[in-house]
Amino acid sequence: MSIRALVVVLLVACSSRQPPGTGDGVQTAPDQDAGPVVNNGPSADAGPVAAPPADAGVPRDATAPMFPGLQTALVAPGVQTLFNPSQDDANVAVSYDSMTRWCTCNPKSSPACTEADNVEVSIVSKGAPAVSLGVTGRSAGFAGDGRIVVVSGGTCDKRWTWLVRPDGTGLRPATVVGSAGSWLYLHESDGIYRVRDLDTAPELFVADPLAILRFSPDGEALLVSSHDDTWLVAQDGSARVRLPIADPWSVSWTEDGQLLSRPCTVYDRQGQATAMCDPSAVAPNTAVQLTGGNFIFFAADAGGPALHVRDLVTGTETAFSPLPGAFSAEVTSDGRWVIATVPDRDVTAITRSVYTVPRSGGDWTPLGDHVISVAVSVVSLWMSLARGPAVSVNPPVAIEPGPPVFEPAGGFGKAIYFGSAFNTSAIANADGTGWKEIPAACMTTWIGHTALCRGDSTWHFAVGDQWGKIADGVRDWSLSHDQRRLYFTAAGGLYVTNIPAP
Repeated sequence: MSIRALVVVLLVACSSRQPPGTGDGVQTAPDQDAGPVVNNGPSADAGPVAAPPADAGVPRDATAPMFPGLQTALVAPGVQTLFNPSQDDANVAVSYDSMTRWCTCNPKSSPACTEADNVEVSIVSKGAPAVSLGVTGRSAGFAGDGRIVVVSGGTCDKRWTWLVRPDGTGLRPATVVGSAGSWLYLHESDGIYRVRDLDTAPELFVADPLAILRFSPDGEALLVSSHDDTWLVAQDGSARVRLPIADPWSVSWTEDGQLLSRPCTVYDRQGQATAMCDPSAVAPNTAVQLTGGNFIFFAADAGGPALHVRDLVTGTETAFSPLPGAFSAEVTSDGRWVIATVPDRDVTAITRSVYTVPRSGGDWTPLGDHVISVAVSVVSLWMSLARGPAVSVNPPVAIEPGPPVFEPAGGFGKAIYFGSAFNTSAIANADGTGWKEIPAACMTTWIGHTALCRGDSTWHFAVGDQWGKIADGVRDWSLSHDQRRLYFTAAGGLYVTNIPAP
């Protein structure tokens, strides 16, 4: 039974508020005393890319509207598979062979990867002939600021990784640990080494071949676990600080680049520790989170887990009334609301009840039960709850929408709804008004305030209320590192187009 989305808006806030996208194109801030409005339902310069010639061969359906102003160019005729562009956008790793199927080395799944699933990798450079690297693989990318090409592939019995320069010279096998900044980290028999290019010898980073490296979100620091010790190391190898952690797997990077050692200790980049709670007070089987400048945990209480939220800047801590069955919570991006979920225990499906409370304190307000997924708009004014099929109300377009993907803050306040029928989607205001149907499936990636709608083969851009097609028959895609250009393969070869800005 399909999941439908209810788009009736429960106007907890003032009903006369103007939704984003209907006035000056800027999201309006919610009233300070207004709660979330709920969709409560079941279930710069694009670079020197020349305008394409008339016969560029971009596959398009003339009956569908095109997005205006696109400058789409054929980069390399005949390319079948796109891997990645380099960091400086000068080279692109591709193959002139087609990867005809998905494969896996999971013994419980199939089909298994074989030699035939690997394709020959080439490098396409602007203004130069394509260079075959002479090796095959199923993935290829760039490291060392674009000076090293990393090609990986193999079968389920034999896997390989090759390093090579973009011009095809310097080919050598390697075991890659990871990449951060301009460094590529390699595993050798006597330790972990790193390189920036293939012209100089690798330098020893950790003299332990069993060391575990975990990179910070910004790539500027590493967590190194070696010989029962855990070290915080700057990306350039300096400022090594030993952390007093017995279990290296109890510590992890947070989204804002701090280290959380569960359950209650936070480390900054200098290795300074801050105790956020009493470990003995944390309720069992509950999540401890460090996100958005808040430390969140549930304390054991006779009435059920009691949520505590501590502001990392001010140090103030707010305790909320117990919420029986709760195990996870989050503070909305504007810092004004707390959302908690409680597993439903009267149904066999994996669903939840959702509650909210002001960040400053107060009583919990139920928002919905039997919820499958939750999406919150960036200004915390609207929330969409996808529920099970017990309730069935359609939006004013001919789709059965899934949970929306909200536009980032500071734009038009839009959301893209993927149609569960897989052949149509919709764009709407975040409050559930202003629906427009997009006659294609749309797995959404927001690039700033431009939505890239990826269908089975037909792709669209959407900016505000404007949308239009990019091309038909799209197979692979990748963004340039400055996110101003979109590379894709379709009939005819490898193309590049500018990403329209508001």
